[in-house]
Amino acid sequence: MAHHMTLNSLNYVLVPDGQGNHIREERIDPFGTVVPREGVQRTGNIIPWNQFNLPAATSGFGLNKVLARDIDNPEKLKRSKVSRLDTRFVPTTLGRLNAASTTASVTDTTFARITSSFEHGGKLYALWEALYDSTPDDSMIKITDYTGSSTTWTNQATVHSMGLVAADANYAPIGHSFQAVDTTVTGTTAILLTNGGLSGSTSATSTSHQIFHDTDMLTGWTISSTPPTTNMLVNHVTFGENIDFGRLEAVDGVGVYLFAWDEDNLVVDVFKSTNLGVAWTAVGGDITSCPNGVHGSAVYYDLNGDVAPVFTTDDGVYAFDTSTSGVVHKLVSLPTNANNGKVCQVWSNPYNNGRESLYISLGTGEFIEYTYSSSGSTVKILNFNLFGALDADMSGYGTYAISSNDWIFFAYGGAAAGKKAWIGAYSGQGSFGDDRSAGFHFIFQNDTANRKIDWMALSAADDGNLRLHFQERLGATTHSTEFILNPLSHPDSGATINYAASGVQDRPRLDMGFPFDNAAFFQVGLEADDLGADTSGEYINLDYGVNAAAASTDIGNILSGTRRLQIASGAGVEGREIQIRENYARSGTTTASPKGYDMEITYKKKLNKTSAGNDESDSYRRWTMDIDIIQTANQENRNAQSVLGDLYEAEGNTIGQTFSYGLSGTRYVECKVMGLRHGLSMVSDETRAEASKVTTVTIQLDEVP
Repeated sequence: MAHHMTLNSLNYVLVPDGQGNHIREERIDPFGTVVPREGVQRTGNIIPWNQFNLPAATSGFGLNKVLARDIDNPEKLKRSKVSRLDTRFVPTTLGRLNAASTTASVTDTTFARITSSFEHGGKLYALWEALYDSTPDDSMIKITDYTGSSTTWTNQATVHSMGLVAADANYAPIGHSFQAVDTTVTGTTAILLTNGGLSGSTSATSTSHQIFHDTDMLTGWTISSTPPTTNMLVNHVTFGENIDFGRLEAVDGVGVYLFAWDEDNLVVDVFKSTNLGVAWTAVGGDITSCPNGVHGSAVYYDLNGDVAPVFTTDDGVYAFDTSTSGVVHKLVSLPTNANNGKVCQVWSNPYNNGRESLYISLGTGEFIEYTYSSSGSTVKILNFNLFGALDADMSGYGTYAISSNDWIFFAYGGAAAGKKAWIGAYSGQGSFGDDRSAGFHFIFQNDTANRKIDWMALSAADDGNLRLHFQERLGATTHSTEFILNPLSHPDSGATINYAASGVQDRPRLDMGFPFDNAAFFQVGLEADDLGADTSGEYINLDYGVNAAAASTDIGNILSGTRRLQIASGAGVEGREIQIRENYARSGTTTASPKGYDMEITYKKKLNKTSAGNDESDSYRRWTMDIDIIQTANQENRNAQSVLGDLYEAEGNTIGQTFSYGLSGTRYVECKVMGLRHGLSMVSDETRAEASKVTTVTIQLDEVP
């Protein structure tokens, strides 16, 4: 009896080999590199294993997983899921370490917090909400300058003070506090906004707005001779209260503007001074609704393209038209939130050729980027937590920002239990392309929750050493002023940089371009500098997780003599995808940090079948056989040409062809006609040519997924 197999429900007689075997079966090993192709990934060379190179995460945190379609996109690979390392530069280092500044000390005086600051004459000045413990108590605004050599707020002076006595028209009410809520500098004059104090005075009641101005800073602050006539705060301001009762902005060549919150009517009133804050004139009343105060301000452009003061409220970003009194332009509508607009900062984005944009924080955590253009302004929502990658203790909203040449620094979170405030830097990268979560980097995080950072300043005063100053609110009337030294300096610049003791970074989940197929992950290498010989010095510990599990399984330590680590002692770990965690640590030397570069993951991807066949193999198989065309035609009552034609048809079909033999069950295969053997008949008398016919065909059947 002839031995046969079935292809597409047609039987074919097989020719045995010299050992009497009819079918040769082998395993297909589709291990391959991912070959870069636009939109398509494919199996490449058949090699024993692959290396996947993961560059340093200079495109910032916020990406949970690199999708298969993006596996060759370098900008996606230069991301982390979440990071507490400084990834702004190559190499990656530990986050920056904060140092404490010393608050000025005056007997019986509590310096509650910095409420505003400015630079003038090469010095950095801070305005403080303060209280003098006396009989009666005095509410005070203090001013200090900063001495870099001693990192101390020094040379304190009193800007304004008043005793606190109940029901006395000559004093401020008990519990009242003066707050220099905002300042601006125009020419050589500094101008500050505070609240009134006298219980009975019509010119400076406890519910009014007051303006002081000075050219010397530490002496001679003078109240405006013609103050703004607001008198519209519902109650007096209390010690440590957070209240956005107004903002000041100076527009060069035009004047200084006050946006005063009318708390009684929940609107904004506008006043203007053209003589350095001495006299104020109302230029706009009830210009927009304002339920919770004027949260932020800056100088940018109105809808006419003119330079104009802008301000933020719960529901919008507004520009005041300086050429037409009483006219306000709504630049952006915001979803109403009492914490909108705490950040209102102009910055020249280097990714946009240095073009200025206005950055506004939302109470829901995102940032609005508004860019004016005469041909049509643009609004983009930037969101480093777009993919939900952020750790829970980092969530919140922007509370302050300050711009530099290459970065805009922002304070974030810390305004609730379990939330630790942190400082980040935005590069501008997310403003362009299709990934608005890119370009955000970690700098520093508080150790204690529920302590927001509500003031920052970037200044080299007075010793030439650049510092990022900031204030951590420990309580309503307590604070900690701190700084980060040389925040713009590259790790290899030679500048003094102090680093945190440790830091963690989770890289995105990687499926190597084959999201459904298992791999063996064998080893991880990390190129790094400035490492110690053991864990008493600087080192980087690596962990892994597979298939969305937390990256918490230890791989080992990257040391000066060990830059490649085996997973599971070389046996590897199985998974569809892998995620690597980098744990940086230093010795007791604060100026030392491991410096990380590219990572290399060695793996082997195995493309298995969805389910095993009757032979219980989950690997793809290949069958090779010789078909006897003549015997097949005779046995199946078909002519030889149609038998060969059916094989060619099977070869030409795109979808899987049904194949079975013996007890194998049905498989789906791709058919390849590999070779034909021709038999020659007797010579024809007419043509003198030999007739031929195909006697045997060799076919190869490869199992399809």
